Amino acid sequence: MRGCPGESMKFLPFRALRARSDLAARIACPPYDVVSTQEAQDRARREPESFIGVIRPEALFPTGEAPPEQELYAAARRRLAELVHGHRLVFDPRLAYYAYELQTPHHRQLGLVGLMAVEDYEERRVRRHEQTREDKLLDRIRHMEAVGAQTGLVQQFHTPLEPLRERLRAVTARPPEVDFTADGVRHRLWQVADPESLAFIREASASLPATYIADGHHRAEAGARVGEGQPQGSPRRFFLTALFPEDELRIEGYHRLVRDLGDHTPETFLEALRHQGFALEPAPDPRPPRPGTFGLVLGSRTYRLRYEGERSGTLLDVSLLDERILGPLLGITDPRRDQRLDFAGGERGLDEVVRKVRDGTHSAGFVLHPVSISHIRSVADAGGILPPKSTWFSPKLLSGLVLHSFEMPARWVRETSEPEG
Repeated sequence: MRGCPGESMKFLPFRALRARSDLAARIACPPYDVVSTQEAQDRARREPESFIGVIRPEALFPTGEAPPEQELYAAARRRLAELVHGHRLVFDPRLAYYAYELQTPHHRQLGLVGLMAVEDYEERRVRRHEQTREDKLLDRIRHMEAVGAQTGLVQQFHTPLEPLRERLRAVTARPPEVDFTADGVRHRLWQVADPESLAFIREASASLPATYIADGHHRAEAGARVGEGQPQGSPRRFFLTALFPEDELRIEGYHRLVRDLGDHTPETFLEALRHQGFALEPAPDPRPPRPGTFGLVLGSRTYRLRYEGERSGTLLDVSLLDERILGPLLGITDPRRDQRLDFAGGERGLDEVVRKVRDGTHSAGFVLHPVSISHIRSVADAGGILPPKSTWFSPKLLSGLVLHSFEMPARWVRETSEPEG
């Protein structure tokens, strides 16, 4: 599937609303969809400057209180206004891109934050691999409209462009505007505002035949919906994007937890797995070593599963799990909505699988091997959809560092000569 012939990507610089450099470590927080309500409330209590109240406004209410949606959206807008009026978030005076680097002891990725045109999404030059849910979309749309801004990044990837990579290396040779470590990940941000670099980046990104959504399908679709019917050039005709070369991204497994085994005991479930064509062997580590193998956590025991039946070479492990285990053995036929099925992603997710099975809140956990970037790209190019919760990109981009405001600064900011300390 190709974009419209003769059209080029529009990935543009913008005048960002962003965390003040000296407060960025206190303001920035994980994206809204990877923290629970309890975690959000704990973070809001622990760090008064946190952006968490904007993206998870339930954190601003007493524990156990469930205010109506409209009160939540109003609270999110008030919290954003407080951060702006208190000069915790400030508008940059110039159009700019932002080089964003995430680094761990074993991984580094460097990309660019800018605005992607809604028309590129509409005309499928921005390609996706995940279905969106209407309830989650409506939540993101209402949130964007309430706060007058896009508060979270859509992470995308592209085929590597070496000239662009070299340009970014030159940018990162100077000291960053933001530099801090959170949860073991170092986050650094550089403003890129000189005219030569702006022109170079815009021209280089325009040469891309397509970009691919890695993380943030609901944010992208909500951004496109908010931009529908808006005039060209309107701030609502763009959505906030962080664009990375595909060879710098890291994908981890997205694991499954089941609350009960249905009519099975642990022993009959193991026997049923054998009848379904799976070879089982005890394994001290549930991490699957390669595609086509699974980890199984069952009570206090861990196993490695290997499917020995016939399968299509393009069938993903998660599809095999759905079709050979979750559906026929456990009666879970709608993984998107079945309340007996939960998900846990990444290294933290692996620990969560083991913990929840060990403490008895879940009966079994399945540990999956990561999907490859090339598979995601081929599915998206063909206009296909991966099963829900197939990919977990790590590390996660933080919210609150850079925002795209739909509203003019004068509507947000009191006139003042210097930010308050």
